Amino acid sequence: MIARSTIRRRRWTWPRLLVLAVATVVGFVVTVPTARLRYLALPVLHDPSVPSAAVPRAIADAPPSGATLVTRLPSRVSAVLPRSDGSVFIGTFDEGLFRFDPARGGAPVAVGGLEGRERFVDALVEHDGRVIAATHRGAVVVGGDGTRLGVLAPGEAISSLAVVDGALVAGSARGLWTGASTVTGSPVTGSPLGERGPTGEILRVTALAVTRARLYVGTPDGVYVLQRPLTAQVARWQPLVFGAPPAETNVVTALAPLGDGVVAGTDDGGLVLVRDDGVSALPLTEARANDVNPGAMAHFGGTIFVGTEGAGLLQLAGSDVTRPSDWRRARISAVAAGARLFLGTEDGELWALPAAQPLAASRIFWINAS
Repeated sequence: MIARSTIRRRRWTWPRLLVLAVATVVGFVVTVPTARLRYLALPVLHDPSVPSAAVPRAIADAPPSGATLVTRLPSRVSAVLPRSDGSVFIGTFDEGLFRFDPARGGAPVAVGGLEGRERFVDALVEHDGRVIAATHRGAVVVGGDGTRLGVLAPGEAISSLAVVDGALVAGSARGLWTGASTVTGSPVTGSPLGERGPTGEILRVTALAVTRARLYVGTPDGVYVLQRPLTAQVARWQPLVFGAPPAETNVVTALAPLGDGVVAGTDDGGLVLVRDDGVSALPLTEARANDVNPGAMAHFGGTIFVGTEGAGLLQLAGSDVTRPSDWRRARISAVAAGARLFLGTEDGELWALPAAQPLAASRIFWINAS
């Protein structure tokens, strides 16, 4: 799980303030890199290069979602994977992995034989007919029937998963792991990708999103961008606190692809659009709406759906942020798209929405939801 401690823009220490004051009195200019000033969260003196703060957006009411309760789990739902055969795999916060077949009814069945820290499931993805569960002790691979087949990155705390150019990609606190496309039933293999940040830093991965040409990597330090095909390359860094307008935090909890860019959910700074032409924050007027749960975002039917920690389900299209009137207060801990939209809650409930809600975007676009 993603730590709730955030990386804030730090304050100036008294020695730095004293140096700046003395320099001003004696009449010479102290040159400090603008990027550093902006990261430190001031400015103490006015810096015209720092954009104005974003104006928080109100959340408009939308019609009821028409959601139906699918099933209940013994713990907080942390990940959902609907499959083409109609079955649904469900990861939980501390009770492991379950398979549910709506056609057969009955209760969800525990699968995969997860033990210890494997019982904390943070993400799910399908790869070559297998189901991969991101756990706190590796990416556990199971068959469609739930039979355990192996583990990728054993011992690593895996936060997120993606499939890029046929290869499985797993994000961990120590960077990315990749596994080659394999035939079902063969051994599970993989190795660290070897990517680094601009200053050689290891990427502490919290979220992944794939677009046509890139892999976006969410971290506690902002968003990093890798070009496809993936290699041991230097990632481009896009800190959220340097945006126009800037975000209040760099901590990314979830990502959803949007064209050639992404929308990032943050720990308490709302939503942030990240693309080649810059970064743009969209904070919300309700405090809890700015707290996006880990991995709880999905692009479905032209709308980005966002699960929050206490402000219900958000719907984002264009510059409009709406919320179904029947999802105003819930803690939505997982969001996944298949033939329907699935929502998991902190209380262990799995809900399904019949289709994406049609939203009329405003004329002034914060995002072009395409």
